[in-house]
Amino acid sequence: MMNKEKKQSYIKDMTTQFDKSQAVIVAHYQGLTVKQLDELRKQMRQHGIIFKVTKNRITKLAIEKTRCKDLSNLFNGPTAVALSEDAITSAKILTKFSKENTNLKI
Repeated sequence: MMNKEKKQSYIKDMTTQFDKSQAVIVAHYQGLTVKQLDELRKQMRQHGIIFKVTKNRITKLAIEKTRCKDLSNLFNGPTAVALSEDAITSAKILTKFSKENTNLKI
């Protein structure tokens, strides 16, 4: 459980990341193993992409004042977000991974 200071810090960090990213892709990962998530994170990190499992309620608060506010309805269930400067690379990685792992929904 996060205390109030940690929540405020998380909201501030997420707001900054949403604002500075050129590409924001929301993914639902229910059914993926920890090993599969770690592999996906590794692939994303190699290309400078942030792939972060989110806390939905707090993330909704973080994006309400950003250009990504219309994505708010996508944050339900086990959700992760890919944030990057390169939309094409992040989309390619996620698409390829989702074909190999059908539990990842983009």
